Amino acid sequence: MSAASLDYARPVSELLRVGTSGAHAQLEKSAGAGYLVRGELDQDEYVRFLMMLWHVYDALESALAEHAADPVLAPSYNPAVLSRTAALAADIAHFLDVPASQWQSHPLHTALSPAHRAALAAYTARLHTVAHSHPALLLAHAYVRYLGDLSGGQTIKRRLAKAYGLDPADRPGVQFYAFHQPASSAAPGTQGDLKRLKEWFRAGMDSGVGDDAQLKAAMLDEANIAFALNAGLFDALRAPANGKPALHLRPSSPVLGDPTTPVSPSTPSDDDRRWVTNIPPPKPLMDVGDAKNSMYSATSVVTFIVAAGLAHFIIVVGGLSGQRGYDKLQNVLAWLGVSV
Repeated sequence: MSAASLDYARPVSELLRVGTSGAHAQLEKSAGAGYLVRGELDQDEYVRFLMMLWHVYDALESALAEHAADPVLAPSYNPAVLSRTAALAADIAHFLDVPASQWQSHPLHTALSPAHRAALAAYTARLHTVAHSHPALLLAHAYVRYLGDLSGGQTIKRRLAKAYGLDPADRPGVQFYAFHQPASSAAPGTQGDLKRLKEWFRAGMDSGVGDDAQLKAAMLDEANIAFALNAGLFDALRAPANGKPALHLRPSSPVLGDPTTPVSPSTPSDDDRRWVTNIPPPKPLMDVGDAKNSMYSATSVVTFIVAAGLAHFIIVVGGLSGQRGYDKLQNVLAWLGVSV
């Protein structure tokens, strides 16, 4: 659907659902996404995928924490329920049979391929850029990742558990896909819990963004960029070594969530509010000015990465969010072997 045909009077959660449907459909056609959703990846390659996701979530969640008071981000910010970084570290440690604090020194991590590193550096650099130049747009990245984990990720969890001999009920190896009940740090959320969490998140998005059409347009652009960056992660995945699928399953559920999932009204119920912990009420929206014009389109980002090279991409768009963000990016770049 073209941008001109979109109704920017709609709540931002509905706008993003409709406006990213094309990117979503294109992503599902990628070979790497197919390997993942069908449980076909060799186990080592799946662990490498988790490692890439850990770095993505570490950058995203650090930036969200730094800007948690932003009036656009605050209504949907709830790390106690949504944060995925620790769960990813636990899953990686489970597969490698090492303590969660030591997996980054494992050869499987230190020897990531240039394709893995390039896709990962592009993603994390973009997150640092957004955190520095327009933090409100981190919401678009949170939308793409978290709602995908809560939707298609739940089907992927069951297929991966079968492919790698895991018990989805016990969750070692698939903790990334487990969202806990609000009153419990151990009990996994039911399907009803996850549905209410998605409704709460969408309501928070709509409350934070409000009726600002310019911000909605920038948010939609950024969500499509997020899909393109996720496509980069999938494109970096290696095909199964034996050329045969681990499971003969057709991908009946989207990899990053279902854009056709019905959207409930944007007013959270009493049950929905169980997911909210110490979240301040929405404040007046910031003036986004001409921030939209500073954002890259999804196509231009991908083209630029390929044409200009990874190092130049990071020099140009590797914006930083405070000293903490600068230090974090330098550490990531050093690990990736990139000098700027």
